[in-house]
Amino acid sequence: MDRQTLLSKIMFNLERSQRAYSLYCANKNYVQALRIFRANIEIYNLLISNCEVWLQSQPIIDYLFHLEDWFEQFKNLEKNMSPKLEDEFIFERINTSIPFPKDILKKL
Repeated sequence: MDRQTLLSKIMFNLERSQRAYSLYCANKNYVQALRIFRANIEIYNLLISNCEVWLQSQPIIDYLFHLEDWFEQFKNLEKNMSPKLEDEFIFERINTSIPFPKDILKKL
């Protein structure tokens, strides 16, 4: 995949994730959180499967660490709650995990 196509796919899914997050903030239920999860999985897979593009890029590595922490926290809560789609689904970022890098778009 050429770099422009890759960036377009990542950007689309970043926008998708941000839109899903906006919806989640308005109604913090499991179905809204799943939208974020699915978009973030796509981003993660695109970044990992094309890692040669990001060699020696600390911001991208930090973003991957952020996503990995988020996935583990999400799956742990999901396992402990066994939520239905409409159930409230709220969690706080673990203090030791890397926060979402707000300038990730600039780094790409």
